[in-house]
Amino acid sequence: MKKVFALFCLLSTLNINAQIKVTNNSKSPISICVGYYKSTSNYKGFITEGWWKIIPGETAAISGYDVHNGDNTFYYYAYNETGKWTGEYQLAVASEKFEIINADKDYVLKNNSKYRKEGFRQKTFHIGLLDPLSYNLSLD
Repeated sequence: MKKVFALFCLLSTLNINAQIKVTNNSKSPISICVGYYKSTSNYKGFITEGWWKIIPGETAAISGYDVHNGDNTFYYYAYNETGKWTGEYQLAVASEKFEIINADKDYVLKNNSKYRKEGFRQKTFHIGLLDPLSYNLSLD
């Protein structure tokens, strides 16, 4: 019994990561960006990254961003020629490839005319020891 408890304690301290993967189930290419809240000793705030272009039927890993145990929420904004996947969370994006720190702050837009705000959808999922190592999001 002590061995089982010790193993459980060891496994519960592991830093578990998951990769976000997006599948394009629509009939035309999509462009997608993601946002997430980062909390470290040096920085606390929202970051947005983009763009990834995903052709119909393709599944792509989004960024080098790994979701860590406890960081079970991310945000996304996507569009194609037929529509947009938007939501209520206003975060900054750019027209070209980008990484924006403090993407939820209005002063970021004032300091860079290349940025604009878009409505991101929130996606929450569970990540833990017994969960898969990737989170798959399908856009239809």
